[in-house]
Amino acid sequence: MANKNMKKLKLEDIAKKLNLSKATISRAVNPQTRDLIKKDTLIKIDKFIKKYNYVPNRSAQMLSTQKSNTIGLLIQFDPDVFLSGYMIDLLAGVVDELRKTNYDLKIIPIDVAKDSCDMDNIFASNALDGMVVLNWRVYKDIAERLKTGLDKNIILINDYYKGIKANILYFDGQDSGYKATEYLINKGCRKIAHLKGSLGSYDVEGRLKGYNKALDVYKLKKDKNLVVTAHFDEKQAYQHVKTLLSKYKKIDGIFCSNDGMAISAIKALKDLGIKCPDQVKVIGCDGIKLGEHLTPSLTTVSGNLQKIGRLAVEKLLGILKESKNKKFNYIKEKYDTSIIERESV
Repeated sequence: MANKNMKKLKLEDIAKKLNLSKATISRAVNPQTRDLIKKDTLIKIDKFIKKYNYVPNRSAQMLSTQKSNTIGLLIQFDPDVFLSGYMIDLLAGVVDELRKTNYDLKIIPIDVAKDSCDMDNIFASNALDGMVVLNWRVYKDIAERLKTGLDKNIILINDYYKGIKANILYFDGQDSGYKATEYLINKGCRKIAHLKGSLGSYDVEGRLKGYNKALDVYKLKKDKNLVVTAHFDEKQAYQHVKTLLSKYKKIDGIFCSNDGMAISAIKALKDLGIKCPDQVKVIGCDGIKLGEHLTPSLTTVSGNLQKIGRLAVEKLLGILKESKNKKFNYIKEKYDTSIIERESV
């Protein structure tokens, strides 16, 4: 019978009891890294954690099958994360695809200021077979692993850069920025402001490049004062729009780096007594479902977030089914975006 006082052991405790490193224990309970451990060491670890009931029932089965049938979705912790249209739409796609399988989903919110971002620990403590990662730039461990190549059972979404050593599904940020700005220009806008997202994002910088490229192609004057960083924060976006319109009365178009900021931009215009789209046109980026229910409904550049959520699961499960001995090439797939024409432009 297992000792009840031992049930809450941590990896560090097991490592100390067996005179092994924490990393060794971590790899032993991760189905994707177990084969890196010597057979006799693995037997000793398995015997110990079974004896003291350290691993939950689902993961105990994993020890014999080397599978947990659980996929993780790693997200940056934010109290409002599930109020985000981006997150809701992407999650809907992930769940929809997993419904067709015998896999479970575990959502793993990480506070990068407080929580460990070590991928081995995240896999081990959550008994995961694979993981889909959003906002991967904020996790130092992922950035470090990318130098030599990210684990094959992890798929990143967006923020692609040339030469990235990882599985990644993404929309072309520069293409999205160009399409959005060009659309405003073709609708008659000549003084277009741009609300950027978070600094350091490849997608955000790509959208800015696309915005600038469209202005160059159509020979419109660029004004750095019309480009402001709102960090994907809707309150900041609202204030920036009010400030911009009070200073630059001739602004007739606003391109926002995501739909959430575009929604705030429309509200700010309304509160200023400025008619959208008659006086100022607004376009967003992402294509979240909420945008179609606004007044005016939101024109946006859409890459179909639900689709990319479904594809992330499909690709990941395909990887997990492949033989470990098969030569592996990272999946890097770009998906097209298109304008969804509604009422805000």
